[in-house]
Amino acid sequence: MKTKVLIISTLTFIASIASAAIEEHYEEKPISIQKAGAFESEKQVKIRIGEDVTFKIKIYEDEFFGQTTISANATIDNATAKKVKAVYAISFHDKDGKLIGCHQGSWDLDPNDDVNYGSGIIFTEAELIKEVTSYKLRTFVVESTD
Repeated sequence: MKTKVLIISTLTFIASIASAAIEEHYEEKPISIQKAGAFESEKQVKIRIGEDVTFKIKIYEDEFFGQTTISANATIDNATAKKVKAVYAISFHDKDGKLIGCHQGSWDLDPNDDVNYGSGIIFTEAELIKEVTSYKLRTFVVESTD
């Protein structure tokens, strides 16, 4: 039930900003997640998406306070002259399309600014991570009104 509420909330949030997006991307691809540490880049899956605002996401199995997680940490770089809100939502699925876990985050970025977001943490069981076969990623960038 919590997963359905999270998915509905995420989709509602994304839909509310989609009409104002200055940059929007979506991809759905196969993935195999390995156990790795934050600095074991050779074992991490790296995803880069975006044009003027780029999202670089590192995905790997990790532990956080003794619990197994999927880490989906992102570095977001705003190379525009505009203040923006950058949003990404990522979900992981098994071979039947069943949701294993998901994460969504948003940030306000000044012109020519970046953020290293290290809290893309999805708590799940190691056995379920082994069943992940694909991911879905959606990013939005809107001009900030602040």
